[in-house]
Amino acid sequence: MTVWAIAASGLEPLLGSADDLSRTVAESRSNHAHVTHSDEDREADLHALVANVRAGRPGAREALVDRFAGHVRTMLVRVLGATDDIDDLAHEAFLRIFASVGRVRDPAQLPVWITRVVVFTARDHLRRKRRAKWLWFLPHDELPEPPAPARDNDAAEAVRAVYGLLDRLPLDERVPFALRALGGLKWEDVAEACRISVATAKRRVARAETSFLAMAE
Repeated sequence: MTVWAIAASGLEPLLGSADDLSRTVAESRSNHAHVTHSDEDREADLHALVANVRAGRPGAREALVDRFAGHVRTMLVRVLGATDDIDDLAHEAFLRIFASVGRVRDPAQLPVWITRVVVFTARDHLRRKRRAKWLWFLPHDELPEPPAPARDNDAAEAVRAVYGLLDRLPLDERVPFALRALGGLKWEDVAEACRISVATAKRRVARAETSFLAMAE
């Protein structure tokens, strides 16, 4: 098993499998592919949810959080790892969602749109983290260790190793690479979440994979 596969399996007790994540992101796409009665009900539910949030109806925001909280947290952990900031970042993501939900043109695409908001929340966090210059002045043995949940030692070590290497990748490559490799998202979903073309997503992931493997040697 590769280091990356071990890391993915080490995260699954927290998040569920990559297949579960991919199915959540693809929910809105299935609404338009093979429309069934159930799909129509799901799409109508998303339309009603967005309309209620926009209108400020009681309980509407809570309903949106209940429906997507797990997905938001899962996306953040896939991109960032299991850090102490996940709950705060999830709160930040929902604040952004509520502030800009009026921009959602097609409520049936709400899951994909929320994924995009979460991705940009994670990117902003990584930028802030990299601007924290004071860390560079600490001796190496005083740098805080990235937290890892208690689990099998090999898996925990692999998770730390993988995200340590991801921290060294350019942000424009790290995010799509994590979404594709750890999140298991389809190419079109990676591109949509990052607001880039599929071709660009593939190029960035390929560059990230090359760098990642070189650093892992």
